[in-house]
Amino acid sequence: MMASPLDRVARREAPGAGVRVSELRNLQLFLVSDLSRDNALESSGCTKMTVGPGRYLASGEGAAEAFADVAGQEHLTVQDVSHARTVLVLAGDAVRDLMSKVCAIDLHPAVFPKGAYAVTPVAGIEAVIRCVDEDRFELYVVRSFARHVLEAIIHRGAEYGVAWSG
Repeated sequence: MMASPLDRVARREAPGAGVRVSELRNLQLFLVSDLSRDNALESSGCTKMTVGPGRYLASGEGAAEAFADVAGQEHLTVQDVSHARTVLVLAGDAVRDLMSKVCAIDLHPAVFPKGAYAVTPVAGIEAVIRCVDEDRFELYVVRSFARHVLEAIIHRGAEYGVAWSG
């Protein structure tokens, strides 16, 4: 298993924390260009997020198997980018308030419900934000900027109490 850029960030306990932050490790993550067979992912239970015209991030345990039958097709590329991204999980009652301090999109539940995602700067770094549940988000960040994003979340979320468990 590859070391995380966040391994050296000291764990933080915050009794009554409004936001808990952890890292989602060992997630299969693929960058797909020109996916003509969306059903390959839909039937596998993978999460598919559009990150540009004809480009998707696909994650989940069944992602590799979903692409096995479409590999080698014309106009389709699949790259394993698991090693290039860090996924931060933010959860808690104050998560939407904290997220509004580090990104400039409207995260109100009526506008950004469960299942919604967006590509937007988080603490000045491009990331994919995905709403997993009412009070739970995943941030897909380029690995080399993950520590900066985590430290910004901890700093800007001080008023809510941020616990970092790694």
